[in-house]
Amino acid sequence: MEKNFPHHGAVAFGNFGKTLYEVFKYVGVPVEEIGYNQPAGVRYPTENPWG
Repeated sequence: MEKNFPHHGAVAFGNFGKTLYEVFKYVGVPVEEIGYNQPAGVRYPTENPWG
């Protein structure tokens, strides 16, 4: 996991994305730190394009 915080990874089964996004903002997590699955072919900001 990015930034060496594997214990901060989470999986939620169901339609909770909107709620979790708002909760993270509410507790002070910067919006640019909130990650989510990207569509196929779109790289994450720090992903190695040659990896």
